[in-house]
Amino acid sequence: ILLIFRFFIGISFINDNESSKLFDNSFLILHIITSLLAYSLITISLVTSFCTFIQDSYIKKMKFNKILNDSLPSIYESELLSVRFLYLTIIFLIISLLSGLYYFIESGQELIYFFNEKVILSLITLFITVLIIFIRKLRGLSGQMVFKMILLSFIFITFSYFGIRLLA
Repeated sequence: ILLIFRFFIGISFINDNESSKLFDNSFLILHIITSLLAYSLITISLVTSFCTFIQDSYIKKMKFNKILNDSLPSIYESELLSVRFLYLTIIFLIISLLSGLYYFIESGQELIYFFNEKVILSLITLFITVLIIFIRKLRGLSGQMVFKMILLSFIFITFSYFGIRLLA
């Protein structure tokens, strides 16, 4: 992905020195890699929590589907995987925000311009994921509620990475 990104940056710049300077900063590369990892991990967490949600709803309705039961992991394993991926999402999201902040400060711009819609939505996503973990540890959450909260944080991080322009 980074090679494709570098290729498009290289095409957009006429002078090769400008495009190569962009990838000289290790904090920018760290920011891009950790952002992609955080987005992919929250996507995996969403999928595993969706598995929990589906199995829980089938059990409550007293419907049993042999194909579904054989292909999906147990509710306990799905919920455990979902929470573990949330922990990793929090770690990579914090690293991504901090490396982006350091790159922004290093570029010499004023700090107030750092807090744009992408950063605010990423911070909201971070808050929601930490809240999921905290409430789950404190008093427990149902699989359905965990799924809804992870879906909400996934929507925020999707708008953060792909921009608010998707709504317009």
